[in-house]
Amino acid sequence: MLIAQISDCHIRDHVGAFGKLVDTTETLGRVVDHLVDLDPGPDVVLATGDLTADGTETQYNTLLAVLAPLADRLLPLPGNHDEGLAFRTAFADWLPPNVAEDHCSYIVDNHPVRLVGLDTSLPGRHDGRFDEVRESWLDRTLADEPDRPTVVFTHFPPFETGLRFMDQAGLLDADRFRTTIERHPQVRLLVTGHLHRTIHTVIGSTPVSTCPSTGNQLGLDLHPDRGSAVNEPSGFQLHRWDGERFVTHTGMVRDPATIRTVDLGSFVAEIRKRTEACMVGIVFGEDGGGGTSAAPTVVDSEGNQIEQFEPGMFGYALNGKDIKFNTPGHSGGVREWNVVQMHLIASGFRVPYALPSRSCPSSGPRRSSKA
Repeated sequence: MLIAQISDCHIRDHVGAFGKLVDTTETLGRVVDHLVDLDPGPDVVLATGDLTADGTETQYNTLLAVLAPLADRLLPLPGNHDEGLAFRTAFADWLPPNVAEDHCSYIVDNHPVRLVGLDTSLPGRHDGRFDEVRESWLDRTLADEPDRPTVVFTHFPPFETGLRFMDQAGLLDADRFRTTIERHPQVRLLVTGHLHRTIHTVIGSTPVSTCPSTGNQLGLDLHPDRGSAVNEPSGFQLHRWDGERFVTHTGMVRDPATIRTVDLGSFVAEIRKRTEACMVGIVFGEDGGGGTSAAPTVVDSEGNQIEQFEPGMFGYALNGKDIKFNTPGHSGGVREWNVVQMHLIASGFRVPYALPSRSCPSSGPRRSSKA
């Protein structure tokens, strides 16, 4: 499963100081176009708050128009710059039906990973709070599915970052939030926004990530008395679930006119060809004692022989890993052979052997098969 995340879009209907730094409607449009063009594309797109600058009707109308290409897979949450009632009105057709009454939190259950959106914003406040109402809701929600891999997404990060002015305008009762997450180890990832930077930490056994803004970023300055906004490139994140763990990628999107690209397509194809060549065909032949011995033959995806070793040597290499096999002995029993180090052309391997391409033997006393 592939989950995209955008955050802190800050769509404006006026210029102001930040508007002179970047045009947030333009930068969000570039990020949306980039996500639409991805192959494979994301199954869902999490939008983790501060989607507008002031929560006005005009800003929400602009926001919905820019996000329209993602409407079928967007899951939005409000942040401290959004306005609660206006947010719910604007996204009335986009939010799932199980939204909580007192806060805009909800659950999406129709994916391999359970998605739990948590709203900790407070009306008219720049900070947020994980109060007892939200604790009860989240604790109950997570307890309902203790064995389901779960992602919790929210606006405010529940930890101090060292960006002092943002920490001071962050999440109240963050320790309560951390304790709740620690009680539920099925939460395999917690993702947030608010900080306009990519930041990583861990709570209990749960990785935590903050998403950069689709507009401007905040300067990386940990001096307690300083802070800045910078026109670093717009960002997004991709969270890839492989059935065991999440891997998070952070992408930056710039003006296409400023980007230089070197096409690595031929190199990618060559690496794939080399990796596919690391398949072993077992060739059975007569040994000196009248029995059979196993001799490995590397074959490509079309069955062509690539390399052959002496009878009795048995190895298998795939993606740089050697694997032991049990090999038939002369008496018909089974004994384990030591792995022969095969310097194949898998990624990272050296190639000390010639690699002729010819058909695998298919007749006579020898036969071949792909492992």
